[in-house]
Amino acid sequence: MQMILGDKSILDLMGADHKRIHGVMAELLKLDMLRLYMGKIDGEVRRHLDECWAGQRIITVMPLIKRLTFDIISLLLFSLGQSPLQDALAADFACIMDGIWAIPMNLPFTAFR
Repeated sequence: MQMILGDKSILDLMGADHKRIHGVMAELLKLDMLRLYMGKIDGEVRRHLDECWAGQRIITVMPLIKRLTFDIISLLLFSLGQSPLQDALAADFACIMDGIWAIPMNLPFTAFR
């Protein structure tokens, strides 16, 4: 997992580095900050329901929830609203996640070992 996430992942940090990153994350999750996020999250959820769920007879929930989660995170972290760039990032992120959950395969005489 360290090869995928890198040596600066919060999962592998210790001591002062872990404390610093933990402090930043705790600051982002304070009640005052969450109040600021709620309006943006509410707007994104309403937009997503109107565009992807309303009027649909059959709904495949899992992919829609994954995309909604990605859209909310990209809005809050990067101030990136609905755009072609966000669509491209979502596609790249989906490929990364597929790779993380893929079963490792040993292919002799290749770099995939």
